[in-house]
Amino acid sequence: KVVLFPDATKPTTTVNITYLVGSRFESYGETGMAHLLEHMLFKGTPSIPSVFAELGRRGMRFNGTTWFDRTHFYESFQADDANLAWALRMEAERMTRSTFSKAELDKEMTVVRNEFEMGENDAGNVLTQRMQSVMYDWHNYAHDTIGARSDIENVPFATLRAFYTKYYQPDNA
Repeated sequence: KVVLFPDATKPTTTVNITYLVGSRFESYGETGMAHLLEHMLFKGTPSIPSVFAELGRRGMRFNGTTWFDRTHFYESFQADDANLAWALRMEAERMTRSTFSKAELDKEMTVVRNEFEMGENDAGNVLTQRMQSVMYDWHNYAHDTIGARSDIENVPFATLRAFYTKYYQPDNA
């Protein structure tokens, strides 16, 4: 589904894509995969070796977020046809052709582990996690989106790739 909201009064354009996959789609022992993929999709595609670097080089503000039911990416940039065409091409390519590797996953683990540890040290986050685990005994909403330490540190690369292939598709965006 593609929705356009033109606003000629704004000097910027935002491309926003939401995938209908989040942490509730993860299996036991695989928590944190949706969030890991959010990070990995900034790595590269066949025609864009480093998505992260290209977004920065183009002066685009960007980010991604993962929650229980969705993963979302956006880029905001100076409105012009060339930037828009590039952002749409990049999103289309990273949807199904991301080239992230096991070596890149290993490097990214430091960043993800730091995010995990920040949550461990945040009293509000700890309270929310514990409340959710009580509210949702037998549902994946009981698990924090970032995952369990043992799962995120030991996710098999092939399993992460299979998760990407299954959920990052045009009919799920």
